[in-house]
Formats: sequence, C-alpha cells, structure tokens
Amino acid sequence: MAESSVKCAACWGCDPVSTCQSRQPGPGRCTCGADPLVRAGPPDPLVVKVPKSRRGRRPRTGGPALQSQKPVVPTDTDFIAVAQLELLMATNPYATYMAGLDPLDVTRATPGRLENLLKSLAPEKLTLSPAPGKWSVHDVLCHLADCEVVFAFRLRQALAEDHYVIQPFDQDHWAATYGHYDAHMALAAFSAVRQWNLAFIKGLKPEDFNKSLNHPERGDMKLQVVVETMAGHDLNHLRQVEAILA
Repeated sequence: MAESSVKCAACWGCDPVSTCQSRQPGPGRCTCGADPLVRAGPPDPLVVKVPKSRRGRRPRTGGPALQSQKPVVPTDTDFIAVAQLELLMATNPYATYMAGLDPLDVTRATPGRLENLLKSLAPEKLTLSPAPGKWSVHDVLCHLADCEVVFAFRLRQALAEDHYVIQPFDQDHWAATYGHYDAHMALAAFSAVRQWNLAFIKGLKPEDFNKSLNHPERGDMKLQVVVETMAGHDLNHLRQVEAILA
C-alpha cells in the first residue's frame, strides 16, 4: 500500500499515513481514522460548473445547447483569496474547518459537546472501532486529552521564548497506553486542561498573538495559528465521534 506524504495535523509530524483502501482514490487519512486532511485547496475560480441535469439540453425557447463548462475571468480578489487559504493551510491544515468561525467560541464549546455525545452513547460503543486499526470513541477522547496537554505546553513556550521551536510527537506511540485509561477520566482531563488553556489565552495581550514560533515541518507561524489549530482539531475529532455514533 503506497504511502502518502500527508502528516497528521494533530501532532504535526507523525509518520506518513497510508492511503485509505476503502476510499480509493482518495487522500491520506490519519492512522487514528480521522477525516482526511484537506490538501486540494479551494474550488478553481476559473471554471463555473453546470449541473449535470442541465448539460446538453436546449433551452425551451430554442438556441444552442448549454455548454458543460463556462470559463469566467477571475478577479484579483479571487486570486488573493486562494493564496490566503493556501498560506493558512501550510501552517494549519484545519483552516478549512474554521471558515467564518471564532476559534475561542469553538474551543469553549467542545467539552460540553463531547459530554453530550457521551451521555447518548451506550457503554459497549465506547470501545467499538469503526474499522480494523481505527480509533474508537474511547481512543479519540484519550487522544484529545493528550493533545490538550501538548497545546498547553506549546502555547506557554511560544509566549515565554523567542522563536520557540515546536517538538512534534508520534500519536500512535502515545496511543499505546490508552488501554489503561477510562474514557470519562480522559474527558475530565481534557475539560480541565482546556479551561486552564482558555484562561491562559484570555490573559494574552493583542500583541502576544503575533509571537513567532517555528514547526520543523510547517515552518514559521504565529501563536494565533496554534489557537486556531486547537479549534480546528476539535472540530475534526468531533466529526469523527459523530460519524462513529451515526
């Protein structure tokens, strides 16, 4: 099975993930079973696609058949929007999840959303894997708790040091211990550290969000990107849990 060059955005640097056989052809997926990381970028602004139901039909009033694609002239705004999104995704692969959303609103809401999902979950479904080698709801909750500890360290080091360099970690190696943890304990740990991180973020000055840091693979970024990545990571795994429970 061919290897993909996509890296897991949760840890920003685990081993390359394999192409999902069940969704060929398709993008790489995290080994945890989360949604594929979006790499394709925004729709092509040069082409307006015509719905299939209208292709090749003649208008009732007569005239030539409707063409399948109609080229349009892109504006400078189109190119700028594409370039901005590509730049965001270079440092935060969850940028597309966050379109129009406030990262602080998302991060505040996540503990409660997870708690509500857990209330509606039958105990036997907690450890049910959606596919061989994929994470269960229990594993996802443990992963979120681990990542919140990681985000806590990165946020504080980014503020305390000049040009802090992030240290990636291998999420699968960390997951090797998840069998020892209780899912409700994992959620409690995640929620507690999340509140601690939100208090830290609330105390930052506007200029603090522009502190520079570096990831060995994703390059230079601002502290604000770490906050946005926390929120996008939440949404990614919330969708994963909801898909398992569906």
